[in-house]
This record gives sequence, structure tokens and C-alpha cells, in this order.
Amino acid sequence: MRRMFALALFLAAGSLGQKSETDGKAWLNSNKEPAAVNVNGKWHAGEWGLITLNQADGSRDITGTVENWAVSGVVSASKVLLLVSKQTGGVMYSIELSPEGSNALAGRYVDGLSWKSGARLIHLTRADAQDRSSPQTPKDQAHVVVYRVARYVGHLIKPSVYCDDQEAALMYSGRYFTVALSPGKHVIMSSDQYKFVSLDAEPGLTYYIRVAQSRSEGIRATFKVEQVDSTTASNELRRLKPAEASHITKRDIVSTDLAAK
Repeated sequence: MRRMFALALFLAAGSLGQKSETDGKAWLNSNKEPAAVNVNGKWHAGEWGLITLNQADGSRDITGTVENWAVSGVVSASKVLLLVSKQTGGVMYSIELSPEGSNALAGRYVDGLSWKSGARLIHLTRADAQDRSSPQTPKDQAHVVVYRVARYVGHLIKPSVYCDDQEAALMYSGRYFTVALSPGKHVIMSSDQYKFVSLDAEPGLTYYIRVAQSRSEGIRATFKVEQVDSTTASNELRRLKPAEASHITKRDIVSTDLAAK
């Protein structure tokens, strides 16, 4: 009896998987406009990791991979529709995206094909564009290494770091990044607007700024910046990792490289 019950469950699961794949293909095929964008390449997708999408020039069809899952989809006008499936079959997620500028896609996704049950947001940034955008700073620029020592308290919070009132990057716990600046006066700050660092940057010099939690108000916390000497920074940086490309906002001046002293 148990064996028959297990077999019935297995057959039911297989039938649901087939139905899910059939419904997924029908969902893709219902979007029939010619492709107006090409998303071929590698994309950073936050906690999803790296997504590889393959789209031939002039084609609507997409294939690809993410982790150990298969990706299939279509481009209809400027809308990107994707199915993420197990290698053995069965739709895990369906995704709907639209271009956000030239190197990003933004949209939503759901479990299976459950669009009526509520969707979650997803954001992709083009990985190859980020790799090419790592700045090659000339010798007449200054370098500012910004880092955050790993601490358990507040480690889930990723405050923004601002350079001259423009967001440069998200500051993850246990990470660092380097900002290339022109000589002259600059202001670096994070979420604590009362704690900032003013620099009169000189060409060829490297400065070090540490980001740390300044105060906590219930579940909210603010982060300050403080300038430290090269010896202190070198000792602390040994245990840290470079920021990921997806953490960087202002890619024309921020690099994941560690500037020389």
C-alpha cells in the first residue's frame, strides 16, 4: 500500500511538473511582439548570483542558466519574460523584467506561475559592463579606500556611502572599495549626516576611511565615517574582502581594487 501511495505521489508530481512547463510555455508564447532589446550576456542578480542569458541578434528566444537551474524565455518588445526551471523539469520561478537604463533590468518574480499570489522585486545589472567600468585612475588622482570591519551587530544593514552628496556604493560588513577623486576638497559621509570626513585630496596620495555604526534607535541604525591612518587601516583590511560589483553605484569613480599606499 505504501509503495502504491508513493508511486501515486510521484506520478502526481510529474504531472504537475509537466503542466507547469506547458503553462509556462503558453505564458511565454502569449507575448508575441518582435524583440526591441537584446539581453545577451552575464547579469548580477543580488542573492540569485550570476545569471547568464543567451539571445542571438534579431531573435526573441532566450536560454541560459542561474546556479544549477535552467533559464528559458522570450523578449517581447522591451519586456523580458523568463522561466527558471529545474534541470529535471518543472518551473521554479517566472520573471518579468524591463530595461532600466542601458545596463540594468528591473521587475518582479513569483514562485512557479503564481502571479495572483503576490510578486517580489528583482533587479539585474550587467556584469560585463561593470567589469569594463572599473576605473583606470591616472596618477594625478587621489585614492580613498573606504572599508567596514566585520561586526555581528548591524551586519545585515548595508548603509550607503556618499561622496560629495552622490551615492558611491553600499557598504557591506567586512568589505572595502576604493574611490578615485580629483585633487581638491571632497566630503565623504554615510547615513549619519553629522559625522563626515572632509578631505583636501592631493594627487597620488591614498586616504583611508572606516565606516562604523554610530548609534541605534530601535531597529534603525546610523553609520558614521572616520579617517584613520594607513597602519591602522592596513591591519584591519587584511581580514576584509573587496566589495562586489553589484554593491557599487557610481562606477565611474569606484573600484573594487585596493589602492596602493
